[in-house]
Amino acid sequence: MTDQRKTSLGGQGERVTGRNVFSKSRLEAFSDGVFAIAITLLVLDLAVGTGAHRHLLHALADLWPSYLAYATSFFMIGLVWIGHHAIVSISTGVDRRLVKINLALLFAVAFLPFPTGCWGSSSAIPPLSELPPCSTAAGYC
Repeated sequence: MTDQRKTSLGGQGERVTGRNVFSKSRLEAFSDGVFAIAITLLVLDLAVGTGAHRHLLHALADLWPSYLAYATSFFMIGLVWIGHHAIVSISTGVDRRLVKINLALLFAVAFLPFPTGCWGSSSAIPPLSELPPCSTAAGYC
């Protein structure tokens, strides 16, 4: 049985038939853009406060929760991007179902900078200079 539906050319010379109504290259470009923006938003939470620190190094050391949150989220987004790339590269076509699944994944990726910012700025995590082993070592810096 042959498919009687109309065929047309998608982006980059991709043939779109039947259920494959979206261009694979557009899906990849949109997804890569969301991943790039999410990673960029992570770094916006890194800022040196205006506290009464004697040295810049002390101020930077007190931001260790923000650095840890940034690094963790950066690598999580990177791993999701690698998996996304692997799945899209082996897919033969892009239909509505794949686009919806992709949008759900991108929603989660785009949301990640928010909890990262909350985690990094949480007052429940003490500054590095207030931790017992570090407080005496920080006095020598």
